[in-house]
Amino acid sequence: MERPGFWPPSGVRALDLVPRDTSRSPSPHPRVAGLPPQRGWGVCVARPSPNEYAVGLMSSQPHGEHLSFGMRAATPSERRGCIEVVCGSMFSGKTEELLRRVKRARFAKQRVLLFKPRIDNRYDDVKVVSHEGLKAEAMAVANSAELLSFVDADTAQVVGIDEAQFFDDAVVDAAEFLANKGVRVICAGLDQDYRGRPFGPMAALMSIAEYVTKLHAVCNRCGAPACRSQRLIGTEGQLFVGGAADYEPRCRKCFVPGVVDG
Repeated sequence: MERPGFWPPSGVRALDLVPRDTSRSPSPHPRVAGLPPQRGWGVCVARPSPNEYAVGLMSSQPHGEHLSFGMRAATPSERRGCIEVVCGSMFSGKTEELLRRVKRARFAKQRVLLFKPRIDNRYDDVKVVSHEGLKAEAMAVANSAELLSFVDADTAQVVGIDEAQFFDDAVVDAAEFLANKGVRVICAGLDQDYRGRPFGPMAALMSIAEYVTKLHAVCNRCGAPACRSQRLIGTEGQLFVGGAADYEPRCRKCFVPGVVDG
């Protein structure tokens, strides 16, 4: 007899109630040792069907990805929104991970919208493009207000936002609004700037997100996991869009905050 409810993102099914008889237990738990035999209810994990098991594996991966279509809503008409943040240093694979999640949502026949900041035109004016050349069609917008103008929160199912650190602070409220409307919002961006400090709205997005994935690159100096982006040219200010010639990933030990150290 399965208890009604939805399957949590961890992939664990609701617990089933089964009869138990402690009089037949060969080695009772220390807390019940010495007590008279009892009959009542115990618990066991229900075995999911093959299809549900596959979805459970997808939604319990270490990277914390949340798949909306793997969750059962309390009612057929209820939509469950959430905010996911994929963060890390330069060259850690943030955009690749965003595009992977967007691609899987499209395979699931979900209505997906993908956005990028207009300031980021390194590889293409309108497409989201990773450093490795993966790309997808997107809408380039100037700010969060323009982003919201393109989204019908009543019909959209997934909204992806690349380079979220370049958006204005209002993107936090925009993501919260969409998630509250039942939209799955996936934000990817740098969590730290060239000084090793929180970058733009990323810290606030991480604090309100249900799921946060922090990726690491490889330190260009020592080969350790890299969590910081070393700026290599003498330009001040957070809002400097660059590539491999302008930044390199560094670990904590090799990183020099705010100093050109090429």
